[in-house]
Amino acid sequence: MFAVSPFLIDAAPYESTMGLIQKIFYYHVPSAMVMFASAFVCGIASAIYLAKRSPTADRVAIAGAELVVVFGLIAVFLASAILLPLGPSHTGMPMSP
Repeated sequence: MFAVSPFLIDAAPYESTMGLIQKIFYYHVPSAMVMFASAFVCGIASAIYLAKRSPTADRVAIAGAELVVVFGLIAVFLASAILLPLGPSHTGMPMSP
């Protein structure tokens, strides 16, 4: 499925307002969702580790934290790729004089 997704996204029609940039959302949103799910798993596993001192919970918490970093970087990178073509007014940066 991962190998086929670029072809499916390429075949998807362009959105009328954003055009090609809208297709980045097909990767940005799922990456952000996996990041938040991993953070939730990391938090639950960390609480279990603190309560029971389970080495398995510690390993799950570490793996969840690593996934948060990886998918968080992907989501942030794609968010900047979405906002960059829209100009400084959408990024929160001051407009140049």
